[in-house]
Order: sequence, then structure tokens, then C-alpha cells
Amino acid sequence: MFLKYNFAGISWAIIIFILCMIPGKDMPDISFWELFTFEKAAHSGVFGVLVFQLAMGFYKQYSFRILRYHALQAAVMISIIYGGLLEILQHLLLADRIGDVMDFIANSIGALAGAATFHLLFKSIYLR
Repeated sequence: MFLKYNFAGISWAIIIFILCMIPGKDMPDISFWELFTFEKAAHSGVFGVLVFQLAMGFYKQYSFRILRYHALQAAVMISIIYGGLLEILQHLLLADRIGDVMDFIANSIGALAGAATFHLLFKSIYLR
């Protein structure tokens, strides 16, 4: 039951992991200004989607009561920790990429934006 409702969130987390672990030499060459506007927005966007999908899956599942009743808080906490761990892994494991505090901040902002979006759309349904 848990995997049935959380397949989308788990799949999205795996996609984020794969994208974050692409070696720097394989990344597209983007000018400084494009990087400033697009890359941080991309970080925020993918983590916003992650929170949204995790919160939806956590609420729908019945295997873990604490996740069901604290779906949005758990989704935000897990996403922020996951974003931080990915930045640390990039710094430690990839020679041509570095963990970036600004990327972590963008990830966290995206997680909070995803939570706000979820709350606005579903507060009367899921957040009683």
C-alpha cells in the first residue's frame, strides 16, 4: 500500500538523484546569467514537485500513521534533508562538481513552495 501511493514521489527522488550525480563535464554549457536565472529555478522546481508528490502519497497511504497525519511536514523535512545530502554527495563523490550552499537554499525554497502550493490546493481535503 505504501509503495502504491508513493511510487511517483520515490521515482521523482531517483530522477533528482540521477540528475544531481551527472558529472560536471557532461552538463550543458550555460552562461553566467542563464545559470543564475535557470539553474536555481530548476532546483526549486524539482524539489517543489518532490514535496507535492511525497505529501500526496503520504496522505493517501495507511501503512504509517505518522506519515499520514503529518504528510506535509514530513514531505518538507525529507525533501530538505535529501537536498542537503545530495549537495554533500556532489561535493564528496564528483571531482568536477561541488556542493553548493546556494543550490541547497534553492532546494529548500522549492520544498517550501511545494508545501505552500499543496496547502493552498488541498487544505480543505487533506489538511483537516
